[in-house]
Amino acid sequence: MRSRDTEFQKNLKRFARRRVVVVGTALVLLFIIAALAAPILTKADPNVQDLSELLHPPGGGHLLGTDELGRDIWSRILYGARVSLLVGLSSVGIAIAVGVPLGAMAGFYGGWIDEVMMRALDVMLAFPGVLLTIVLVVILGPSLRNVIISVGVYAMPNFARLARGEALSIRSNEYIEAAQAVGAPNWWIIWDHMLPNIISPIIIMGTLSVGNAILTAASMGFLGMGAPPTIPEWGAMLSNGRKYLLVAPHAATIPGLAILLLVLGLNLLGDGLRDILDPKMKN
Repeated sequence: MRSRDTEFQKNLKRFARRRVVVVGTALVLLFIIAALAAPILTKADPNVQDLSELLHPPGGGHLLGTDELGRDIWSRILYGARVSLLVGLSSVGIAIAVGVPLGAMAGFYGGWIDEVMMRALDVMLAFPGVLLTIVLVVILGPSLRNVIISVGVYAMPNFARLARGEALSIRSNEYIEAAQAVGAPNWWIIWDHMLPNIISPIIIMGTLSVGNAILTAASMGFLGMGAPPTIPEWGAMLSNGRKYLLVAPHAATIPGLAILLLVLGLNLLGDGLRDILDPKMKN
C-alpha cells in the first residue's frame, strides 16, 4: 500500500511541477464547473430575445453583452459549454468504444482480419477530418446528435490504429501465451489481458482528442450544420457574431475565446497525463 501511495505522490509531483499543465487543468475544471452551475451563475434564459438590447456591449445588465438578437452572451457561453463538453466527450467515447476493440482484434488476430480492417481505416483516414464530418452530417441530417456521431466516426480510426499498434507489441508477451496455453478464449484474452494494458495511451489520446472534437463540432456549427438555433453553441455564435465585427466585436471574440481556452486547457491536460501515464516520459 505504501509503494502505491509513493508512486501516486511521485506522479502528482511530476504533474504539479509543470505549471502550464496545472493551468490547463484549472481551465478545464473551470469550464466543467461553469457548465454544471449555469442555472446558478445566471438567471437569464440563453434563448430569450430582447430587441431593445441588440449588440449591447459588455457591462451593465449584461456581463458579456448581447448578440444580434439581444440574447445574453454570458448565459449562452455558460450553456454552450454544456453543448461543447457533451459533444467532445460523447464523440470521443463513441470513437473509443468502437475503435479500440476493432484495433485490439486486428492486432491480436493479424492475417486477413488485420489487413481488411486496416485498409478500411486507411480509406477513412484519406479524407480530411472536417470534410468527412460534413459528408456524414449531410447524409444523416444536421442535428446535434448526428454531429456527435459524425465526429466520433471521424476520430475512430486514430484510436483503432493506436490500439492495433499496442496490441501488436504485447500479443507475444508471456502472459498472453500463458492464457492461450490454458485454453482461455480469444475474446477473454483481448478483454482481460490486452485492453487493460493499452488503456494508458488510450486515455492520453482521448484527452487530446476531446479538444479536437470540440473544434470540429464548432466548425460544423460555424458552417450552420451543427446544433439547431434553439441550442446555444459556440461555433454558431462565432459565425453569427462575425457579421458584426466592426460594430460589436464582442459578439464574435467572446465565443472564440471560449473555444480557444477550453481546447487549450484540454491539450495542456493531455500533456500532463502523458507525463504521468507514459513510462517513456518518466524520469
